Amino acid sequence: MKTSYILLVIAICFFGVSCTKEFLDEKPKSSLMVPKTLADLRALMDDPYIFISSGSPSLAWVSSDDFVAPDNYVKTLSATEREAYLWEKAMGGNDLDWFYCYQQIFNANIVLDRLPEIEAQNKEYVFLKGTALFWRSFAFYNLLENYAKPFNIATESADLGVPLRLTSDVNIRMGRGTVKEGFERIISDLKTAVELLPVNEKYNTRPTRNSATALLARIYLTMGDFRNAGIFADLSLKLNDRLLHYRELDANKARPFPLGISGQNQEIILYTCMTKLGFIKSALVGVVPELYRQYQNGDLRKEMYFESKGKELYVFKGSYTGNNDYFGGLTTREQYLIRAECFAREGKIELAMNDLNKLLASRWDNSFKPLTVTDKEDVLALILRERRKELVGQGLRFSDLRRLNQEQVTATTLRRKFDGKEYLLPPNDIRYVFLIPEQEIQLTGIEQNIR
Repeated sequence: MKTSYILLVIAICFFGVSCTKEFLDEKPKSSLMVPKTLADLRALMDDPYIFISSGSPSLAWVSSDDFVAPDNYVKTLSATEREAYLWEKAMGGNDLDWFYCYQQIFNANIVLDRLPEIEAQNKEYVFLKGTALFWRSFAFYNLLENYAKPFNIATESADLGVPLRLTSDVNIRMGRGTVKEGFERIISDLKTAVELLPVNEKYNTRPTRNSATALLARIYLTMGDFRNAGIFADLSLKLNDRLLHYRELDANKARPFPLGISGQNQEIILYTCMTKLGFIKSALVGVVPELYRQYQNGDLRKEMYFESKGKELYVFKGSYTGNNDYFGGLTTREQYLIRAECFAREGKIELAMNDLNKLLASRWDNSFKPLTVTDKEDVLALILRERRKELVGQGLRFSDLRRLNQEQVTATTLRRKFDGKEYLLPPNDIRYVFLIPEQEIQLTGIEQNIR
């Protein structure tokens, strides 16, 4: 990773606009990139380019089965986006997804390396350490979900992970390690972050205790550890269980949700956006009609999330950013769905339905009547169906497919038609793992994913 990290240093030198004036005004010398104060370190962790506008990967959004595009538009896509959309064997990862994740890790490592040398160990010192551990874990998790095999307890010790950069020293070379090592690291760091982060922050772009708790719930769900996923989702909801009531919003607006970064959306635990891709912003890309038809009359998500353009084209407009960027952060709605799924898998049907009904009551008009389902399998199927409908457009579907494909009852074969040909992605196919950007392979010599 040496060459990549040198590029990151250069990027921060020239684009780190959020850094303090004194930090940026350093003259070119060996100490140029050595932050000297807590304010310098905070500036690194507040970088809007790295942590806000491109905080979460987006290519998996293209490869999920939630959205479809017409042939004439697919032909105009970049090779990276077209290969991801059609699940071609050559499909490589998005360079920006990889690059921004490692920028987050690099900034976090600078903070973690420098903090012990700064004497002022006050609350800001503690919060910065928790912030760095959170963002590094967030990035490692996103990298594992894009560039490593899905977590499987039977193969985690053998499956290749991603380079776990734990230092800002650019001279240290890293191998890929294993999936087990990756998940163990992020869980350990996040549990430490829970104890260090503040309960509240002025800006929802900065992680809090609930951010780390909510991310742990997501990670444990990914691992199929439903007991711990439920525990952390419950802890998260104890910190914030608020939901928007969609009937109080105007579905006729082009962007019906309040600006996410403003703090007015009480469901947002952590605000960040996905990296920018033409596909996910195109007015020619719409939700698959079969998914759109699952929203019943009275379900306000149908109008809040989508705008009909005719000819079964339903363009997504329901991002929690409140603008034309795509939300990639953490929310209370996700935590309700995680806890409901975990309750269902544990056979706690009433508790599972309570969570689901509370969420749905905030999404429907006044015609909503609580659902009553008593069979365990039916409840789980219902929750998973509502999870897909609720979280559409948030970039979580591909990760869900990766974990659910490991269970026979929820395994799904994806299908697309393009230019007269049918394209398939069977469950557990190797194409559920993106190729690492070729430039990274050439620069570092790490092992590429199998095709």
